[in-house]
Amino acid sequence: MESTLLLWVAFAVFIVGMLALDLFVFHRDAHEVNVREAAVFSAVWDGRSASGGIVPTGLYICVVEFMAPGGGVCRREKRCIAVSDGG
Repeated sequence: MESTLLLWVAFAVFIVGMLALDLFVFHRDAHEVNVREAAVFSAVWDGRSASGGIVPTGLYICVVEFMAPGGGVCRREKRCIAVSDGG
């Protein structure tokens, strides 16, 4: 039982640390969110792989690339997506 409690405490410390890192290091500049940025955070995915099959439950990393008029990538966003079977 002690090891389970220790794991939960370590997990809670990790989560609080990651939140602090996200809020105070990565997002220090307050700004108004524009439509383009909101679209990146609001994208909808149907849960299918590139071949069309439904993906199994798990965590997935989504990479969105914005293309510049010249054809190069001008911005790349990575997000973690949790997929569940709904049960």
